[in-house]
Amino acid sequence: MSDIVPIFKPRYGQQAAIDAFLRGYKRLVTVAHRRWGKDLRAWNMMWLAALREKGTYNYYWPTFKLGKSVIFKGMDNEGTRFIDYIPREIIKDINESDLRIELKMGSIINVIGTENISKNIVGINPRGVIFSEYALCDPQAWELTRPILTANGGWAMFVYTPRGRNHGYDLYQRAKANPDVWYSELITIEDSRRHDGTPIVTRAQVEQEIYDGMDPDLAQQEYYCSFEAPMQGSYYGHLVNALYSQGRIAPVAYKPGLPVYTAWDIGVRDSTAIWFAQLVGDDIHIIDYYQAHSQSFDHYFKHVMEKPYVYERMFFPHDVKQRQWESGLSTEELVTRAFRSRNIGVTVVDKLSINEGIEIVRRSFPRFRFDEHTVGKTKWAGHTALDAIVNYHKEWDDETHVFSDKPLHDWSSHSADSLRYLCVGLSRIAKPTLETLYKTAYNPLYDVEAVYTTEDENPLYDN
Repeated sequence: MSDIVPIFKPRYGQQAAIDAFLRGYKRLVTVAHRRWGKDLRAWNMMWLAALREKGTYNYYWPTFKLGKSVIFKGMDNEGTRFIDYIPREIIKDINESDLRIELKMGSIINVIGTENISKNIVGINPRGVIFSEYALCDPQAWELTRPILTANGGWAMFVYTPRGRNHGYDLYQRAKANPDVWYSELITIEDSRRHDGTPIVTRAQVEQEIYDGMDPDLAQQEYYCSFEAPMQGSYYGHLVNALYSQGRIAPVAYKPGLPVYTAWDIGVRDSTAIWFAQLVGDDIHIIDYYQAHSQSFDHYFKHVMEKPYVYERMFFPHDVKQRQWESGLSTEELVTRAFRSRNIGVTVVDKLSINEGIEIVRRSFPRFRFDEHTVGKTKWAGHTALDAIVNYHKEWDDETHVFSDKPLHDWSSHSADSLRYLCVGLSRIAKPTLETLYKTAYNPLYDVEAVYTTEDENPLYDN
């Protein structure tokens, strides 16, 4: 196989990560602008690695569908399919149903969506992995994969464009701060060139796109790799950024003289998310957060009651009446008995539409103070609570090429749903003063979104 000559030729600036990989770096992060060719380079790095060393290699995507459309159906600018970069003479089998390629020397390359972690990831022992559009992937996929690579000496590469200050931002910051272990690079349009030396995207082209209606924040994100611009379609991205700029994501201590409220999004066989809050004047102090997966009610009850907090009320979603935990009782009966025996109130929040609830959350943001440690830095399944809030976004409609009016259900939904129940519950308890509302009113202009007319312009996915 030593006589195989790849047809892939790195563009200007693309060789550095390849050289770092060949020097022995096992953790690599590439943050690059749209149309730089980051997935084409990563794909060629993967199959060449699979050719050199027999093993299983996984190419992760936010969804199975996206991975198939890029790797098995996608083409480069010259019309060459991604899979055709692998010489046919070294391929034993291509399975387009399972998105698997087997090489004659024994290596297997899997293209995997992270939307179903337990089915698609657990149990696989890869030698190398690539996360494409990592800022959109379920971060728990990396948390589950990392111990395997540590044990077998495997490698991991992350390639993406920023999508706000979420887990992609956190990963890049950690990589940049640890250059002995992590190779990291951030490539804007100022740093990239074609083979002939001409710019891939010019400033004039970006300015024209903005003139033609592109959101300037989106342009900064897509072409200059700004982490400050929130993900397009994000319900709360701009509002979280505003809290950062106002210093309202900072140390927030528990005040023993005031009661604590919690809100729960219950996943009996899934994740359960719990927010902890106090009302301090007109402000809502978010002092704590907890999340776990597939645990009994006793697990959550014990965790909550071991806190030093004095609780006033627990908020639960309206479907608590229909759901059943392991005891045989309805969840409503179970939680009511448990908490009322401790003189803690239990409230099933009003049944509102999701969009009505989201509006209440948005209007609550000027009142929030988030504890930067428990909410902004502590990891749950690979992400912080704020990562989830930033990521919570509208679903992209592939047929109409616009965002739908409903949120995408993904790894961030439990955190966002629980925060919605908290805000709905608290809105029935205390109202901010008119002076506070006047000073910190929710600005609907933050929610203006661009409309994209072609699939190539979908801002959530960048090949």
